[in-house]
Amino acid sequence: MKKIILRILILVIICFTTTRLLGYLEYKSYKDKGAILVEKVEEYKAKHNKLPKSEEDIDFTFEMGNGPFYKKIDSLRYIVYFSIGFDEYFTYSSETREWKDTR
Repeated sequence: MKKIILRILILVIICFTTTRLLGYLEYKSYKDKGAILVEKVEEYKAKHNKLPKSEEDIDFTFEMGNGPFYKKIDSLRYIVYFSIGFDEYFTYSSETREWKDTR
C-alpha cells in the first residue's frame, strides 16, 4: 500500500512540475517575441522622436495568431500584448516597462 501511495505522489509531483515548466517556457517565449517588437518601437521612437502609429510603421511582421500586437495609447505610451485566451492578455506597458498577465 505504501508503494502505491508513493508512486501516486511521485506521479503527481512530476505532473505538477511539468505543467509549471511548460507554463514558464510559454511565458518566456512571449517575452522573447515581445522584446523584439518593443525594441523596434523604441528604435523608431529614438529615430523619429515619436511613437509609430502601427506595426506597419516599423515594418514588423508577426505570425498570425496570438501576437505580439502593438497599440499606441497616446503620444508617449504604448503597449505590446499577446492574446492568450478569451479576454486574457499578456501585456507589456511602456510606462512601467513590465509584463503583466491579466488572467
